Amino acid sequence: GTMIETPSVVFMADEIARHADFFSFGTNDLTQFPFKFSRDDAGNIVIPAYMGEVLAILGVDPFKTVDRVVGELVAIATALGKWANPDLEVGLCGEQGGDPKSITKYIIPAGLDYTSCSAFKVPVAKLAVVQKHLADKKAGRESVQMYDLSKLEAAAAKIDPVAVKKTEGIMLSNGKIDHM
Repeated sequence: GTMIETPSVVFMADEIARHADFFSFGTNDLTQFPFKFSRDDAGNIVIPAYMGEVLAILGVDPFKTVDRVVGELVAIATALGKWANPDLEVGLCGEQGGDPKSITKYIIPAGLDYTSCSAFKVPVAKLAVVQKHLADKKAGRESVQMYDLSKLEAAAAKIDPVAVKKTEGIMLSNGKIDHM
């Protein structure tokens, strides 16, 4: 498998997928390239200015929540990769993988199989997944065909906060939520 961390690789995803078992999106790097700033350099000055009332270019801090540009890059690479290799497993690593807005707006709709995040974000991430699927079911639409809603609901009902603190991530693949 491979990490998908640059925009150029996104547009070659179909070629790469023919030789890979999995893709993992490194969203910190994938965010740095299109915006041309690093998380460390931009965090205290640039991002707040871009999110402020004067510039209001960014609606969210793109290093905390997947933004539209990176979300579209993830969706494009996922579609190209799964088109070329239907068995390709696709996931996202990084703190955005535990952000409810990222999960509901970009990760699930793009068809990713899993996401990982810090242990303290796992319960919030699980809740976001279940809420997205329930909202989609209520609206008469399916979030992603590969997910089995009954298994998601059952897994969410079994969340154990003590055990969750010991985990390192959340797995969404194969129609279930598991600890990684």
